[in-house]
Amino acid sequence: MSVEVLAIEEANSSDIDWSVDASDADAPVYLGEPEETENWPDLPDEVNGHRGQPGDEFVGNRPKILFNPVDGRPAYPLLRPNIGQRPPLTPNGHTGSPFLGENAMAAKKSAVDPYAGSEDGLCPQNSPLRTFNMTTIQLPIRVSAQGTDPTGKIFVLNHDKADVLAGRKPAQPLAIRANIGDCVAITLVTELEQDGPAAHMPQSNLHIHHVQFDPQGSDGASAGMVYDQSIRPYKIVDPRMTAAADTGDSVLELESVSKFQVGVFIGVGLGTEQMEIRKITAIDADAKTVTLDTPLVHAHASGQWAGTEFVQERWYPDVDLDNVFWHDHVDGIHGWGKGMVGQLIVEPKGSTYHDPKTGAQVDSGTYVDTHTSNPLAPGLVTGSFRELALWTIGDNPVTDSTLNLRAEPGLWAPILDEMPDGYVVTVIDGPVDGERNEIPFTYSQLILPFHQWHSYHGTHIVGDFETW
Repeated sequence: MSVEVLAIEEANSSDIDWSVDASDADAPVYLGEPEETENWPDLPDEVNGHRGQPGDEFVGNRPKILFNPVDGRPAYPLLRPNIGQRPPLTPNGHTGSPFLGENAMAAKKSAVDPYAGSEDGLCPQNSPLRTFNMTTIQLPIRVSAQGTDPTGKIFVLNHDKADVLAGRKPAQPLAIRANIGDCVAITLVTELEQDGPAAHMPQSNLHIHHVQFDPQGSDGASAGMVYDQSIRPYKIVDPRMTAAADTGDSVLELESVSKFQVGVFIGVGLGTEQMEIRKITAIDADAKTVTLDTPLVHAHASGQWAGTEFVQERWYPDVDLDNVFWHDHVDGIHGWGKGMVGQLIVEPKGSTYHDPKTGAQVDSGTYVDTHTSNPLAPGLVTGSFRELALWTIGDNPVTDSTLNLRAEPGLWAPILDEMPDGYVVTVIDGPVDGERNEIPFTYSQLILPFHQWHSYHGTHIVGDFETW
């Protein structure tokens, strides 16, 4: 097992309480967490006097952990519900693929490595890797002349976060891109804020559709028999660094080390583009330091956060899926209308993405030029194209229906400023606030990945499509 033997704490979801029955030294038996003993609705019926799953065998109050004898992987479900406690985050650096493994035919990393040489790892061997470090943030978003949503919530890439918070880039849903056959690696933290001193601790996660992924680590679930895939705001529950750490350092000085144990994984520089994931190998409680298993690659300033509140996800878009929607799955009813949605736009193999004005290569954006020699739609779109990602989103608390979190044309100015001159397309979205609104766009050849959330207001496109 690659998870440390420590009790689960409600506020620190970094450990699994497992043990070993070594009464027979020649045949040790690995045991899972102690069973839930309280009589909660919908818990499974008793199994031989215990609350468990069909087929469970118990030693004392712990079920035996079963393993696949061929590849050594723990059988599902490894975990059991423990009411009132957080499920543990995934092992191996909070990996997004705790069951399948991140890559097929992976090299062996330890004496016992169930992922090594496996043909069914999530991403094929040598797949191109695209990495996105994300944060969910909260900020006022002007959605209409009628008002501003004071607690707008969106996903941002960490390298764009400062510009979005400062108003230098528009606050809008996040569109990221990958090519067919790429492996997509996501790291997510949250900076959502509590609604008040007595409010519940906010949490955030990310749920993708349609692509290949390991549901035990990349489904965005927060259930009792899978690993927790949601996180709490690191600025509230994780400590800050009290001294800078340089490239090559392997010791961190922190405000507190009380939540950590040897063997857990820690994110250094949470919420930054240079975030790094390391395992803790030693803790000095008096000096308030932790020692890391490998030296840091990046320098980290004093005041940055380091802790366990992060998740990773891993996706494999193996076919031309066009645009794939993803969203927060903790509180979608209240969060989607505020902007907690996004798109993974799957492009032809070998594509590169570029800023339409400068030509610089980019990794994301609502509006990009996609350069490719492979067809997006054979016979229709056979070469490069310009692309605008759209979301019609209902249930915004200010105005109900929005297009990319904007409910009228004047508020599209920051987005329109990103578009070069060209042909004109009009998107008509109505009724919004009792009016029909025409929003002009400019394009050369325009592809519109499109998703609706909650409600639909007849969005359509007027204009001619021409190939570059």
